[in-house]
Amino acid sequence: IILISLLIVGLFVDCIMNSLFLHRPICGLLIYLFLLQVRMAVFSQHHVDGLDLTVNPLLYMMRCFPGVPEQKLRSHLGSFGVTGNLALQSMYTLSGGQKSRVAFAKITFKKPHIILLDEPSNHLDLDAVEALIQGLLIFQGGVLMVSHDEHLITGSVDELWAVTDGKVAPFPGTFKEYKKMLTT
Repeated sequence: IILISLLIVGLFVDCIMNSLFLHRPICGLLIYLFLLQVRMAVFSQHHVDGLDLTVNPLLYMMRCFPGVPEQKLRSHLGSFGVTGNLALQSMYTLSGGQKSRVAFAKITFKKPHIILLDEPSNHLDLDAVEALIQGLLIFQGGVLMVSHDEHLITGSVDELWAVTDGKVAPFPGTFKEYKKMLTT
């Protein structure tokens, strides 16, 4: 999360300090996002590193969002399946999937416009992956996801992009066609 934030800030500063004409598309996008005050959220496959494992999910959320009523935070955690006593258990006792749910609750609390997901299905069981797919399908903002999870990809995206020879470009086919292309 910090690396992506630093990268975005670094690109923005580079655009301002150097010439706006050097990186016109990137600068334009960054300035546009900055001026619009677009809310971005990042979910990293290393999300556990950002959680305070010594506290429970509710206290963690209360520390992240001071002044927000406890019931509102409980309700938001509950929408991710962190309900009742689970919201009061120390996070070090939670499974990887439960910790992921807490991380998702945190990044979505401020209602981001864009979500960046780095391997979001790591540590998730099949039910949690299904819930993630459903959540992504109803999300009204933009999603940029890096994943190797075929089920997650085929169930939630309408456009594939592939990295080939160090370049990123739209892939015109399905995930199955992409896999077939890799094996030929």
